[in-house]
Formats: sequence, C-alpha cells, structure tokens
Amino acid sequence: MSFKRKWPEAVLRGALKLKDAILIRAVQEAKDIKRFDIECPGFEYKCGQYVMIAFADKPDEKRAFSVVSKKGDIITLGIKRKGEFTSRLFEAKKGTRLLLFGPYGKFTLPKEPERIVFIAGGIGITPILSMASSADARNKTCNIFYCAKTKEEMAFYKEVKALERQHEKVNLRFTKQGDKRISCEDLKRIEGFKDCYFYICGPPPMIASLREQLEKSGVNPERIRSERF
Repeated sequence: MSFKRKWPEAVLRGALKLKDAILIRAVQEAKDIKRFDIECPGFEYKCGQYVMIAFADKPDEKRAFSVVSKKGDIITLGIKRKGEFTSRLFEAKKGTRLLLFGPYGKFTLPKEPERIVFIAGGIGITPILSMASSADARNKTCNIFYCAKTKEEMAFYKEVKALERQHEKVNLRFTKQGDKRISCEDLKRIEGFKDCYFYICGPPPMIASLREQLEKSGVNPERIRSERF
C-alpha cells in the first residue's frame, strides 16, 4: 500500500526556501536590462548568491537571477529581457505578486583575506557587484574588470564606477567602441597575479576562454570560480 503524505504548508515552504514577494518598482537600467526592487520580508543571502523567481499564478515556471543588493526587506535584481518569462516580468506592474525561492549558490567570497579579481561580462555584473560592494570585500584587495558592447548596454554603470573609491582598480571596457576584450595579458599586470582568486561571470565562451588562459599561465584551478549567464 502506498499513500501521499500531505505536508503542512510551513514545512513545504521551508524545504523549498519559498517566500512570498511583491514587485515594488522596475526601472530601466540599460539597453534590454531593468532593475527590479522586490519586497520580501525575512529574506537573507550571501553576496554572490541567486534566487529563483516565479509568478504567483504560475509557481512551477521559475527563472534564476542573481541578487544585486538588499536594503531592509527590499532586494534588488538586475534582469535582461530574454524570452517569454522575462518579457512578462518587464511588463509587470507595481504590486505584482511573486514567489521567491532561495537563496542558492556557492559563488561567494572566501573567508580569508585574499586578493580578488572580479571579471564580468554584460549582465554577469549582478553577482560581481553584490560581492564587490559587500563589507567583506573591504578587507580584501580587489580589481574589477567589466566588459560590455557599449556604455548604453552596461548595467549598473554608476554603481560600478563608485567602487573606484573602495577598490584598487576598476577597468571598464566597451568592445563596440574600440576597446579590446579582457584577456589574461591584462590580468598578469596585477601584483601577485598567481595568488589571486578570480571570480568570472558572463557568457560561457568568455568564461571558458579566460579559465583556459589563466590555467595555462599557472593559476591554480581552485582559485578560479565562475558562474555562467
């Protein structure tokens, strides 16, 4: 004999890391990218982690997005329009009910004081900005490389520029405006290059290329951490 146990809602929500959320505002951040402020009481996360978002009327249709920041009960996400789900999100009105699952992921900072190199491509800046802006990052020596096709397509430009006051170097590149893509030759100029931790987030080809270059240059693979967008 078999039967299905009916679990209490509180138990299921805990197992799924599920919370109710409400869209507070959505603001155009860059070309095809919006900043979403979502109210979610009781939510906690580690900088660099992501959440799964679903509309309340379609809980099984979820998409993953990295958390940019959190102030009080408001979390901020940076989302690029791509497909039906994000298109619906882009058209959503203030007060839209959402479901938030998470946080998830181990793309987070090491505990020990270390030299960190952050490398972001396009919307891959979201977890990088979260980590680079954190209190933990202030105790580390950080370099930031951020690449987009144009300034108009660079999300959170002002926030990244503001990090120049906090970190050793912030390097912004626009590949359609004559700038070269980020390469290992750029990274080798960093003091203590082989002792750095490298956090790379962006398109899969960018990650694969940089990882290969870094490993060939003698960087320990365990010091290279990445997340695909």
